[in-house]
Amino acid sequence: MTHRVAPGDTYWAIARQYGVTVAQLRAWNPGMDENALSVGAVINVGEPVPAPVPVAGPPGPQGPPGERGPQGEPGPAGPEGPRGAQGEPGPPGVGSGSGGVSGFIDLAALKGSGNWTAALKAAIAQVAAVKKSAGSAPPILVPAGQRIDLTGTFTIPDGFSLIALAPGSFQRSARSSSTDIRWSRATSDPTEPMFQIDHTTFDVNLIGLTVQANSGGTFFRTRGHVLWTSVLRDLGLHGFHHLLGTPAEKFLHTLVTFDGRWNCNNSRGQQITMGGSDSPFAFTRFAHDVGSLDRTGFAAANAYLLALMSSQKQDVTGLYFTVEGDASGVLVANSASDHLDTISLSTIEGRNAGQPCRRDLLRLRGGTLAVSHSRLNYADKPTSTDRGASIVVERGTLLLDTVWHTRANGVPADRPVVLVKAGATLRASNLLTPDGSPWAVYAEPGAKVHGDDTVHVLPA
Repeated sequence: MTHRVAPGDTYWAIARQYGVTVAQLRAWNPGMDENALSVGAVINVGEPVPAPVPVAGPPGPQGPPGERGPQGEPGPAGPEGPRGAQGEPGPPGVGSGSGGVSGFIDLAALKGSGNWTAALKAAIAQVAAVKKSAGSAPPILVPAGQRIDLTGTFTIPDGFSLIALAPGSFQRSARSSSTDIRWSRATSDPTEPMFQIDHTTFDVNLIGLTVQANSGGTFFRTRGHVLWTSVLRDLGLHGFHHLLGTPAEKFLHTLVTFDGRWNCNNSRGQQITMGGSDSPFAFTRFAHDVGSLDRTGFAAANAYLLALMSSQKQDVTGLYFTVEGDASGVLVANSASDHLDTISLSTIEGRNAGQPCRRDLLRLRGGTLAVSHSRLNYADKPTSTDRGASIVVERGTLLLDTVWHTRANGVPADRPVVLVKAGATLRASNLLTPDGSPWAVYAEPGAKVHGDDTVHVLPA
């Protein structure tokens, strides 16, 4: 069986397509330069089958001599001449990965007797070189069962993939995980990133990683550039000041998939600050517990676990945010009203026993947001702020449908759950409470409230 080389093909990609290994392709195609595949060239993707050899029969009688025929095709090439001078070195090759997986960059092999920071930088250089020459690059494998200490910022190129070999370890504490990356800042800047990009970047994959930030910092910053067509999946991130972006710099993205199971805790400040479009936030479960590491960062800035800033067509599912004390849950702030963002199948709540949310569970600061089939629970905001409402429609239109709310212990029934400010709109139906009572809503003069009998508008 053969394969005709198409633009962007590499041995690694072809091997995956046909379910073979890179080593087999090399054996079946001796003399083929895998780092300089020509478009249209034919390579073997299975064991070559030798052509049948014809068997000669007995000779017949000699016929009369015929006329001289036309000149035949040139014969086969003669023996190889003397070897020429050595050419320029090609791009770094890709060896066999850990556990016998072919076509991966083995981070442990690159480390050798050195350190993990140098090994990851060498792997990133390999990815950049192979991507430039071959059009696609193999992923980097993070070995299981080892503590991996990294320091400073890693600028990642197109095609960068970092994948852990121990799937599921992100669910446990970073301190007990079998795939455990410990990262430290190189400076005192709390916004210093572990990963960053320095140009519009495509096809980045971060999958199955568990990272403990020893001294805070930021997990990933885009530095004003846009991340495209990438995947961030199954991450355990602990002890960071910020996860994606910073309060002053949005994490810019388009067609990026954020999914799987995320487990994050011991936060130090606003966690995710997003700006982009058409990127699904389709979490199986994004569990985020502020923890007790440093709540002053939240109190000082009224920081949010998730802030969608100037986002368009964002659909968020699977949040499970524990928003205790002075932390806030979700902020949506869009200037355009002709795009709909959604949150569904999510829980955003404080702790009822001793640590209810004293800030916002949800705030809309522009745009149109629909929240459905979700829970917004256990808030006890002081009445001096937003009349004590934990859901605030500051600007834009908020749509609530089939949303459950449980009051924190001691919160009176006449304290509003929702505050709708002047010029904003609330449309609500099928709002639920444990005792079947309607949600209390306060509407400022000039606000619009449309609701069924599960909505009770408090008198001005």
